[in-house]
Amino acid sequence: MQTENPFPQERLVSLDAFRGLTIAGMFVVLNHGTWNREIIWDQLFHPEWHGFTITDLVLPFFIFIVGVALPFSYDKRLAHGDSFTIQLRHALKRFVLLVLFGNILYINARATITVNFWGALQVIGFCYLFAFLTLPLKTRTQALIIAATLIFYSLVFIVFHPPPGADNPYVFGNNIGTLFDQWLLGQTHPQGYVTINILGGIPNCILGVMVGKLLKNDLPVRRKIITLLACGIAGVLVGLAIDPLIPINKKLWTSSFTVYAGGWSLLFFLLFYWIIDIKGYKRWTLPLVIYGLNPITIYMINGLWRPWILYRWSFNTSDGKLVLARAILNPLTDTFGKAAGSYLFTALIVFFLWSICYWMYRRRIFLKL
Repeated sequence: MQTENPFPQERLVSLDAFRGLTIAGMFVVLNHGTWNREIIWDQLFHPEWHGFTITDLVLPFFIFIVGVALPFSYDKRLAHGDSFTIQLRHALKRFVLLVLFGNILYINARATITVNFWGALQVIGFCYLFAFLTLPLKTRTQALIIAATLIFYSLVFIVFHPPPGADNPYVFGNNIGTLFDQWLLGQTHPQGYVTINILGGIPNCILGVMVGKLLKNDLPVRRKIITLLACGIAGVLVGLAIDPLIPINKKLWTSSFTVYAGGWSLLFFLLFYWIIDIKGYKRWTLPLVIYGLNPITIYMINGLWRPWILYRWSFNTSDGKLVLARAILNPLTDTFGKAAGSYLFTALIVFFLWSICYWMYRRRIFLKL
């Protein structure tokens, strides 16, 4: 019996695998058994405010991946006769759906009807739409847009500094981002996320577009690798260099964070690209590829089932009435200890979500917006 090749020639397998790893990482940081920072490795949490952990890379990675994929899908549809205008309508539909789905998840988690633009899907939607608009432009023009956006975003904080009571432009809960959200939405995020951080995320997506164009170019592979490596290292170093002036802050998505995360995006993708597409080691990537084929669908499933099933279904146990999450976690922590039990709980959730993706993969179900 013949089965469909999981690695068709026209696909960039490294990108699918990188997407799968990013999705898995996203579920790791969203599904801790305990949220006690003294028990769980601190790198699996976002910083309280300024600073950086590997958790901060998850969303920038995904936004970067969205950008890398855009030139491939755009050129493929152009070849099939879909003009820019037709594709723009499709991009607008995707944007609306991403913002809508993001708000559905936010409302579902908090059982409060509200509208915001700081959730992951909302940010992805805005970044995707603006990156799409740059597709017909030359790479140099795209680079200038990135630079102009970062300068403008930095100036937004500096020009409107300080808000009343703030001693610098980046104070938690009292910066131009939170003031803007209070004016626009009548609310602010309790952890300090702001709507205008979209301006920091857009350059990460356009950077991905530039990488996608580079990969499609007929340049020698060696030159592509050197370009990605040099730009990645430069991004990390420049982000660290400007951190004393513009603090690295994921929740504000400051310009230093954009550059720093962009550098790491390039380096991580280069590693995958070199191992998988250049050296040809592909078979080991199948579990990651499976995770990356239905990213929005599985993200929605995770966002819907956690508040309604995992933390709401209850059972009578020897420890009393427990929600499903506790009924799973307690035996693990009792047997293996609080830290190991919590990590095992996370691993079970990640595997459960992967099994849904595997079921969809086996049945060739690939849901796209």
